[in-house]
Amino acid sequence: MTGRQRALVLITCAFALSGCGRATDQGGAGPIASEVSAVSTPDQRPSLAPRAKELIAAAEQARRGTVVLTIAAAEGRTEATALALRDLGATVESVDSTVGYIRATVPVSAAARAATLDGVSRADVEEPIGFPDPTP
Repeated sequence: MTGRQRALVLITCAFALSGCGRATDQGGAGPIASEVSAVSTPDQRPSLAPRAKELIAAAEQARRGTVVLTIAAAEGRTEATALALRDLGATVESVDSTVGYIRATVPVSAAARAATLDGVSRADVEEPIGFPDPTP
């Protein structure tokens, strides 16, 4: 082993021992751990984010009957989750079991319950996107 190769090995070992791959100081959880915590586990039910709750409240206040939910289903649970949404009175518009995606129009009164159904990893309320009128 040449001197240059030996130095490279020593530098590599020094980085490994110094903790260069250590998680950032976020209460011991690095970026990957924080992403994983956003997904539900059997002990933890998902809940709607504050913004989603605001959108549901606004829909209730505006007396809209439904909201559109975009749902990430747990692996292998997409079809069962879509069926449970239908049981709540939702109209399931799109399902992709390969990625666990469901898009459904849900009665406003059932939106919070839909987010906590068994098999739901995450639920987001879609905001309508306003586009300017393209006519001159």
